[in-house]
Amino acid sequence: MSMTRPVLFVAFVLSSTALAFGSPANTYTGLKFGSYGVGVSTQLVRDYSRGWMTLSGPIPYRPILMRIWYPSSSKTTRMPFGDYLKPLNDRGAVAAAVQSQIDYSTSSLKNAVGNDAAAAQRLFQTVVPAKIGAPPASGSFPIIIYGIGQNDHIAENTVLSEFLASHGYIVATAAQFGTNERRGALFIDDPNSYNAQKRDLETVLNNIPSGMHADHSRIGLVGMSMGGIYTLLVAMENPAIRGVVGLDPTYVSQRASYEYDQKKLPYYDSGAFTMPLLALYRQDDTRNLDDVLGLTRSDRSLVEIPNSIHADFTSYPWLTQGLPLNLLDKFAAQHRSEATASETLAFVDNTVLQFLNDTVMSQRQFAVPQSTATVRHEAAIAGPTEEQLADLYLTHGYDSASAALSIATARDPQTEVERFKVLNRIGYEFLYTNRAQDAVGIFRLNVQAHPNSAAAYESLGEGYVATGDRAQAIKAFQQALAIDPTNADALAELAKLK
Repeated sequence: MSMTRPVLFVAFVLSSTALAFGSPANTYTGLKFGSYGVGVSTQLVRDYSRGWMTLSGPIPYRPILMRIWYPSSSKTTRMPFGDYLKPLNDRGAVAAAVQSQIDYSTSSLKNAVGNDAAAAQRLFQTVVPAKIGAPPASGSFPIIIYGIGQNDHIAENTVLSEFLASHGYIVATAAQFGTNERRGALFIDDPNSYNAQKRDLETVLNNIPSGMHADHSRIGLVGMSMGGIYTLLVAMENPAIRGVVGLDPTYVSQRASYEYDQKKLPYYDSGAFTMPLLALYRQDDTRNLDDVLGLTRSDRSLVEIPNSIHADFTSYPWLTQGLPLNLLDKFAAQHRSEATASETLAFVDNTVLQFLNDTVMSQRQFAVPQSTATVRHEAAIAGPTEEQLADLYLTHGYDSASAALSIATARDPQTEVERFKVLNRIGYEFLYTNRAQDAVGIFRLNVQAHPNSAAAYESLGEGYVATGDRAQAIKAFQQALAIDPTNADALAELAKLK
């Protein structure tokens, strides 16, 4: 079922504990920080499962510049924003590559304020509610892995990261190194670039320092722009993920013809994406929701925000608060006001927090808060996935699996509840490992799910041949031919049996 509804805007009230900063930004308007201070750690992680080619030759690890925001026991964490740009001492053979990422953050932030030296100095001197090396709080904290936009900088979304950390989340991200040092960027037409960033985010997840008290049973993902696609890929291979957020994610946009289609990757499996999804995106006439609508196992909340631009889903509205019009990006100035941009940032960050509280922290049902946004809800298909159906068959027998399938198909009669190819693949996995009876069980379930499929009956016939049940095999092949008289495999197998 789907539903589209406009809802009224309710302004977020500025907390009495809101923090005062220097010019150009006065406050994180509309964000009520939590009870924790915010610590920050930036470190180099070495992934020895992959080598990397530097300009000086190969090294036995891939470098990953990781930044972590975490709950701190100190309630007075403060530092100048410019401390985010401090150089990293632990760099080794990749010193130049690491420093280039930090330099890129610096140049990107200067560009955000119109490359005006005075505005940049004010920004870097602005005090923010975070501190490098602040003592971690005690407790057990969910992990949020953040995927940055394509070739954006590691300080892209500090406001959201600090905000979430103050509410008891560990937020970690990875800078986007190219697939080698010469290729200083990731490329949207290159499948290796997709795989590199996906694995980088997985490496970050596995390298949260133990002293930060990370709870690996509660994990969420947030991805900005192309980072949205990278986080989808991570979730498809990690069913323990509890919730995924897309910030103006690329997977809701019309893709250029030269871009690589992530659905061609061998681990892309829409049926494996079973966790709730929140996608927040700008109003745009080039929307393409096909990829999201294909995630039928996910409960999806799609939120279209009017009068916003792509950068408003990052810290950009805060970075440019109070900036003179002559320094403000012309596209931004033409498409929304400063006040509207601040409202968008507050709505986005508060909505993300509520979603994570409901899905990652507590696993409750999420509902989008009121706003001027248009909200569309796509409910998940009810019933087991193909793998869950196979597990049910193995643990409770055919009758239990068949009953669960009957309930699911009755609830959604117009939907392919169980994908033919996936169930068929599972059946042949049993057949190829000398478990013919189990193969027959899965093939029978596939016939139940696809009663008009000649291929389903043909596979069932092969299963019966493997068990030695000649009569049932003939019956299955005959049924396949009744549906499709040209089924070559069924014809050949039936000829052998007769």
